[in-house]
Amino acid sequence: MKLQQQHRQPGLWVGAFFIVFGSILLLDRLDFIEARTIFRFWPAVLVVLGFTKLVSSHDTGNRLFGGMLTAIGAVLLSNAIGLTDIRFRDLWPLAIIAAGVGLLIEALKGPRSELPSADTEHVMQEFAIFGGSNHRYRTQRFQGGAATAIFGGLEPDLRQAEIDGDVAEINTTAIFGGIVLKVPEHWTVVLRGVPIFGGFEDKTYHPRPGDATRTKTLIVRGAAIFGGIEVKN
Repeated sequence: MKLQQQHRQPGLWVGAFFIVFGSILLLDRLDFIEARTIFRFWPAVLVVLGFTKLVSSHDTGNRLFGGMLTAIGAVLLSNAIGLTDIRFRDLWPLAIIAAGVGLLIEALKGPRSELPSADTEHVMQEFAIFGGSNHRYRTQRFQGGAATAIFGGLEPDLRQAEIDGDVAEINTTAIFGGIVLKVPEHWTVVLRGVPIFGGFEDKTYHPRPGDATRTKTLIVRGAAIFGGIEVKN
């Protein structure tokens, strides 16, 4: 039931948007209101959506995205009503500040309870800053881990590894950098990351309906801030 509700949420938002948008246009055509005046305040939608994600999400990447969306909407709304005249090209350092805040939050939270932290042979602990690596994992007891790339690149290769159990989780962060995860074809990949002026992509092989060969699930969380995170076979 919960999964069905999650699938319905995007449709509810889109449907509500079209109803409101169409109603405004209709009332404008009937000369009841002036749509141009109302559409000046469209950034308020960004503020509401961003604030909702900021306070309701328990994931750091989603909170960062919500905060960025709220800030962008607030600046646009302030400009629209004439309170400020701020240019976004002057605000790009905010992305670096947001990235730093995200890293501090993750560090203060400590290790996630569902992630192991002992044996580096079975646990991914990848970090690159102004550099890179392409470590290959061959363990048959892979338990997840973390990968962070800051002005650098990581290409962890898990194609010869196997998950210990049914599910493993990797927390990823790419800031002005890139992470490419290579996984076996029989793994199912679930992305729960947020791109902030970046990319978060699943390029793995997707089975046909009824294909029972998938036995393992890899959950990839995190955020790509002016960077990219990609999972492929």
